[in-house]
Amino acid sequence: MALLCGPNFFYMTASILIGSAIITYLLKFIQLDIRPFMSTKPGKIIETTATKVCERVVDMLAISDPLTPPSSSITRSSRGYLETLPLRRGSRPEVQGISSPVQRSQLPPWEQKNVQDRLRNLIIEIPEKCPVSTYLGRSTFEPASPTSLYARHRAFNETQYYGEIISANTEDGFIHSSLHPSDVRVVIEKGWGQRHPLSGRLTARLTGLVDANQPSPVEGSKVLLYAPRNNEDLDVIGKILNAAVWWVGGIDNSFDNEQVVGSTEW
Repeated sequence: MALLCGPNFFYMTASILIGSAIITYLLKFIQLDIRPFMSTKPGKIIETTATKVCERVVDMLAISDPLTPPSSSITRSSRGYLETLPLRRGSRPEVQGISSPVQRSQLPPWEQKNVQDRLRNLIIEIPEKCPVSTYLGRSTFEPASPTSLYARHRAFNETQYYGEIISANTEDGFIHSSLHPSDVRVVIEKGWGQRHPLSGRLTARLTGLVDANQPSPVEGSKVLLYAPRNNEDLDVIGKILNAAVWWVGGIDNSFDNEQVVGSTEW
């Protein structure tokens, strides 16, 4: 148990992730196509073994309880965007997965396709309104792909960070997003979502080690928003999306212009 909690575990995990990143970049640099090898029996064995190892490492990095609000120092030093939210009716849906969680129950019925269309439109309209601060991901325009929104500029700990604001599977409405840790607390307490399994302190640090181009996200800011079941749910999700744009994008898109509201001062 001491190994899993102490600095040795941290260095071991960091070494695995950094080593994997180095190998990936090296293969890309020398333009070596390993697909023919991976289709062979030894290649498949290596791939299966690597997948199992990665799953074990990711499982050890996951937070113990996604319904426990984050205890980030930011929640004590600054306020979030959301003052309050109405209580979500009904029980919480079933969410499975660690690195790429998916919602398994309480999905919008197919006959309510207007809910999915409205969700997609909510996201697409944001960069139309705030083109200087936000833009849509390329996958947004591909069939059956998530609708993704990114920030053009933002500062985390005085470091420029071009981060993902929202990634929504608009076929079922399940949303991956980033919020101010105080807003994550409100979302959890009112039943509209839960923390991403990989939103802990250790994961935030390792993210910066593996990808130098993406500075570490703030601990506890990654959140999963449950799929809206009807238009009433979607109205609340719309408010939460505004909070995400404010947190990662640094602007309040509820205004008609791209007025900066000072979120980059944290």
